[in-house]
Amino acid sequence: MKKLLTFGMIIIIAFAKFNTVTYAFSYDAVETDIAVEITEGGTAEIVPSVNCPMPNQSSLEIKDGEIGQFHIKFTTIGVYDYTVKTVPDQRNLEFDQKVYYVKIYVTDEGGKLITTIIASNDDEKYSAHSGAEGYEQFGPERLVFKNTVPPEETTITKEGENKKDKDKDNNKNKEGKQYSSLDKNRNPKTEDDTKMELYFLAAMLASAGLFLFSIIDLMETQKMINEVENS
Repeated sequence: MKKLLTFGMIIIIAFAKFNTVTYAFSYDAVETDIAVEITEGGTAEIVPSVNCPMPNQSSLEIKDGEIGQFHIKFTTIGVYDYTVKTVPDQRNLEFDQKVYYVKIYVTDEGGKLITTIIASNDDEKYSAHSGAEGYEQFGPERLVFKNTVPPEETTITKEGENKKDKDKDNNKNKEGKQYSSLDKNRNPKTEDDTKMELYFLAAMLASAGLFLFSIIDLMETQKMINEVENS
């Protein structure tokens, strides 16, 4: 009797386990989409945790203004974790360093699998739910990354400084030319001016010689007049 009871318990446990396994793998697959948008475009990458179903693609090339989607199929109940981020490239952009942590809950609802998504980072959080009536969204409908074009203030400042320096140099050159012109006007040293100085000096010497000759001649004449009067 005891052996019969033990055998019966083994049969019941085996039957229960068999039914559980069969039930666990009897679900129709449910597909979940994780939508991503990247300002200025770029590459989005999704990384699953251990024992999580792989998406249809591990990375997406997304153009500016478009929305890409990672598609993931689930066939068993569980909690699955993923991270989504952007991958910098060679473009001159400031790439968004944000990382989204995506947790997907797969549960049974009336014999069908449904998924609930909770995605979060330091600034944003959203959830989504796929049920029997389709895919419903709560909160932001996509993960948003914002790559930005670096500001051009530094370039403008450098150009402005260069222009300012050039203006200063031009002003200095102009001032130097003006001073040089004034100096030339104050101290003329042309060849014609030098000749004029020589002519003027010669004229002065000639005038002085004539004046001296006139005095000597006058003295001789006065001497002759005195001699005539005395005789």
